[in-house]
Amino acid sequence: MLDAANGYNLRGRLTMFNNKIYGVGYLGDANGMGTVFEYNPAGNSFTKRADFNGTNGSQPWGRMTVLNGKLYGVSFRGGMVDSGTLYQFDPVSFALTKRMNLTNTTGATPINRLTSLNKKLYGI
Repeated sequence: MLDAANGYNLRGRLTMFNNKIYGVGYLGDANGMGTVFEYNPAGNSFTKRADFNGTNGSQPWGRMTVLNGKLYGVSFRGGMVDSGTLYQFDPVSFALTKRMNLTNTTGATPINRLTSLNKKLYGI
């Protein structure tokens, strides 16, 4: 269930991966910075899988993109200069990892999803 504890205020579409549906809550969790959640249609179960904490990003925005068995996305805030991050979510270990700090030079405060092409990620 999307709420203050599990994440809410979705800012992107859901992503289907391995027969489960993944999404991000722009706000919510213990830190108030957003969450990654999983919905399993087979068992009709909803589970919060990870929390954003500022360092790994804050206020995730846009649909996550599948690449090499992991889910990637961008956050609107958080990271080293609070201009967002590119993050990776592992649907097996549920680890949420910052892969890159975004800045004015690399593209601050993104509001769209990443696109995968030829095993590379692109964003605007």
